[in-house]
Amino acid sequence: MIRSFFLLLSLCLFLSIPSCDYIEDPDGNNQPPPVPCSDTPSFTPRIDPVRKVLLEDYTGHRCGNCPNAGTILKDLISANPDQVIGLAIHAENAGYFTAPKNDGDKFRHDFRNEVSNTLDAEFQIAATGLPKGMVNRKAFNGTKALPPSTWNQAVNTELALDIQADVQLAAEWNETDRSLCVFAFVESRSSALPSNLKLAVYLAEHKFVNWQADYSVPGEEIENYEHNHILRTAI
Repeated sequence: MIRSFFLLLSLCLFLSIPSCDYIEDPDGNNQPPPVPCSDTPSFTPRIDPVRKVLLEDYTGHRCGNCPNAGTILKDLISANPDQVIGLAIHAENAGYFTAPKNDGDKFRHDFRNEVSNTLDAEFQIAATGLPKGMVNRKAFNGTKALPPSTWNQAVNTELALDIQADVQLAAEWNETDRSLCVFAFVESRSSALPSNLKLAVYLAEHKFVNWQADYSVPGEEIENYEHNHILRTAI
């Protein structure tokens, strides 16, 4: 099992706020208290920042059509290096598709979490059927719940827009006590931005190998499927 962490900005704030938040070990192991964060790193405002687009993939490990959507997300990231950010959301409201099995040795991992459920309660995506996705949490053709076939067009539409804010993140990971400090610097690039925006930083997991239903393969199940962009918690 290979785990890696990356940070994701969802909404923007006009201030740079250093902050620490202790996240419990997801495996339930007791960990020592984290060491204090270091001084805020120095951020240099950028002349020409690159626009980024958030694609939230509402998916499930028992959803046989979802691996195809994951491939579309992967292709969009490859076609737009450092511009498309993926986030895989396993929401409880998806029912069977995200629920772990209680018998046997397959599909026992529970990808669901409170943050995923809170986001789904806000945007009501899982109830429209999986797989679906949101692009920058905007409505396209009257809906935010977009089928994978429309993701490419929605992403390209967003990439063509002007940058509204330059966001820089820095992270410090302490392997000894498993603490993570995150620092953010946000600079407004548009007078049209409202004044009540907030910063949301999410912790996602990459390269997590586990079971996945896939209707395109013999037996319709993959034991060693590589799950990426898994939303684990909010910091």
